[in-house]
Amino acid sequence: MDSAQAFHYKNTLLRCPSQPLQKAVFLLWWFPGPVEQGWYLKYINGGRENFIAICFHDDQVKLFCASDLRSIRIDLNSNFPSEWNMVEVVWSCYNQITQRALPLIQVFLAKETVEMFTFMYAKVFQTLRSEHDINVQWKHLHQTGLVGITIDQDYKNLMGFGHYLSSFVDQQHRDWTWQVKRCVRFCSVQFQQRA
Repeated sequence: MDSAQAFHYKNTLLRCPSQPLQKAVFLLWWFPGPVEQGWYLKYINGGRENFIAICFHDDQVKLFCASDLRSIRIDLNSNFPSEWNMVEVVWSCYNQITQRALPLIQVFLAKETVEMFTFMYAKVFQTLRSEHDINVQWKHLHQTGLVGITIDQDYKNLMGFGHYLSSFVDQQHRDWTWQVKRCVRFCSVQFQQRA
């Protein structure tokens, strides 16, 4: 494949949120480049150690403004080829009409650490605020907004979310444990599957 074909292939992958998106993200991980407006890929940063990519359709994130949105679910997926050393984080909400989870945001991380999850939450909500004028609020802090999130048993994700709320959202900077006790629930299906 010559350089023109490679460039075209990379651009095609980045514009389509289909399965080849994982390949596109992997390409940008190895060969960093700028993110263009209108792409499904909204933000990418870091080298192989601190890599993060945030992906969503503009119409998808408008669901954050829906009056009936009370919580979001954050799922981790580590089913990638071992050489990728990457984790996918899918943000979704439950839709009453379709009775299915609707994906909102897809994030790729190079590693699962508390710091990476804290940065992920901060960057996603900053991107929503700066690019779409969506300021997500939390009921336990603002008396309005999202009641909370549902997550699996990943303690790094739990701590990262708590640290995000404590450092970036709560003006009183209460401890991360105080935050998660008021707005995090664990997915019971995860517990049942592992029992």
